[in-house]
Amino acid sequence: MTDFPFSPGDPVPWFSCRSSRNPHFKFDTSAGQYIVLSFIGSAGQGVGAHMAQFARSELRPYFDDKKIICFQVSVDPAD
Repeated sequence: MTDFPFSPGDPVPWFSCRSSRNPHFKFDTSAGQYIVLSFIGSAGQGVGAHMAQFARSELRPYFDDKKIICFQVSVDPAD
């Protein structure tokens, strides 16, 4: 098991990152919503591809993008 400073439900520090819709997305603008934050590696291969597809299909009905949202973090610039 790796040492990771956060557990499910813990607040995370504010940060900004490039997103598919905003090159300077500020994560704290999502405050007040339930957030599923997944680190998928790459949406183009392996488990990351499976998780990205799963979130877009089977899980999509659960995310209303107002109260419950999903972010998937990838290390692949092509994503």
